[in-house]
Amino acid sequence: MSNYLPTNYLICSSGPAPLEALPALVARDSPVFFGISLSGVGEPLKAPRKIVCMRRFVSPSSCWSPDLMPTIPILPNAYEGPPNIDRSRIPADQMPAFLHILTLLANLAVYERRLLSAVYLYQYSTQAAREITDFATLELSLWTTGNWQMMAARDGALTIYHFGSTIDGIKSSLPSCAALNAHVDHQKIRAACKLFKARFPGDRAIRHVSAHVADFSKTIAEQASHAVKGPFKERFFSSEDPNGTTWLPGNMNNDTYAVTFEGRAFSYALNLETVAKLRSLKQDVYSAFEAATISNPKI
Repeated sequence: MSNYLPTNYLICSSGPAPLEALPALVARDSPVFFGISLSGVGEPLKAPRKIVCMRRFVSPSSCWSPDLMPTIPILPNAYEGPPNIDRSRIPADQMPAFLHILTLLANLAVYERRLLSAVYLYQYSTQAAREITDFATLELSLWTTGNWQMMAARDGALTIYHFGSTIDGIKSSLPSCAALNAHVDHQKIRAACKLFKARFPGDRAIRHVSAHVADFSKTIAEQASHAVKGPFKERFFSSEDPNGTTWLPGNMNNDTYAVTFEGRAFSYALNLETVAKLRSLKQDVYSAFEAATISNPKI
């Protein structure tokens, strides 16, 4: 999966604008942020490149000054939407259920792209911090980039949970549309549900802590009920203290986001490999509807 740089466009407060608009934008002093990429068309982020970015910040802090920043990554243009299911033979009384199932199928693609955006935000904030050479500016900027990374991780946690819940929703909604249900490969959907749980065993726990961390820490007793007692290891997080107590309300180490919930530690990786896992699961679910698509209509 490739990341692509914006080419021949300005990124400004009002959205992308062609380079020809630069004099007018500067004249009316409208953009809060704008950047110009001198990279080639469709050039991957990891390839050698020369980027010139101009920044204007409205900030009370005098530490912000024009310097080089990474170009904002652009989501891939290719959009893999839901299968084109033949609706011509769906009875009128089943149409509401049919349309609901189509919405759930489309949401799988939405959540995949949402997680990709979260990964981009994490990668962008990490790269932005690395490109600041002045120590005083870097020290203050790390508060901003660190918060961006946490925002991305929390949103990613919710997105993964929503993706899994959507697969469950598709499975439970199909009986309400018998005309479609009869031509769906239910084995593929059951396999996708099972594979999701195997790939993301802590999705519910991570979601619950991300969404309710204040509720889980209202009292010492409540917080202690979610902490890990004694030694544990969860990816980059561990303790060897037999008498220790570890509470993770949502912590990051590199691209790993970890929480503790009901005495156990859970984590997920905010990276492109995780996005690829969602994408393959989405494709598995879509393939279950192959017999009902317009390219192979059987209903």
